[in-house]
Amino acid sequence: MKRWLLLSVVVIIVLAGVGYILFFYNNSKAFDTESKPVDNPFTQKEDETTIKIPLKTENTSVSIRDFSNDSDTEKIPQSDYELFFSTQQSFDVEFNPKTGYLLATIYETPYSEKITELEKYLLAKLKVSEFDICELKPDIRVSDKDSKLYGLNIGLSFCPNSITL
Repeated sequence: MKRWLLLSVVVIIVLAGVGYILFFYNNSKAFDTESKPVDNPFTQKEDETTIKIPLKTENTSVSIRDFSNDSDTEKIPQSDYELFFSTQQSFDVEFNPKTGYLLATIYETPYSEKITELEKYLLAKLKVSEFDICELKPDIRVSDKDSKLYGLNIGLSFCPNSITL
């Protein structure tokens, strides 16, 4: 009788422990909103021409053309940005493929024309739709400290929350 009682207590404790672990493990995953570092997407190729950029807030990604070996692309040593690319003199583009952060700085006016050039350049370079490039939430800035736009994220004209010029 004591043996059955001891065995029953052990079984109940084991089942309770397993239930506890399963319940709290699954619930902690459901409410996990913290960004986690992602391996370099250049090693996560869908095929030979695209890379996947994980988005920060959704469980999805944007696929862009792998430009890492283009002649106008270089790695920036000791920088927050992993890659720099631009063939235009009127703007620079910096990109971090681990986070999907894209920063473009415009150096010339009129800004509305230069943003149009930048948009065409990015769409052709990355081979993405306007929607997908907006999902990357690009940071578009001007370099002129005397401009009223200095320090603001102008955005791309087709993205939500962009500044109309």
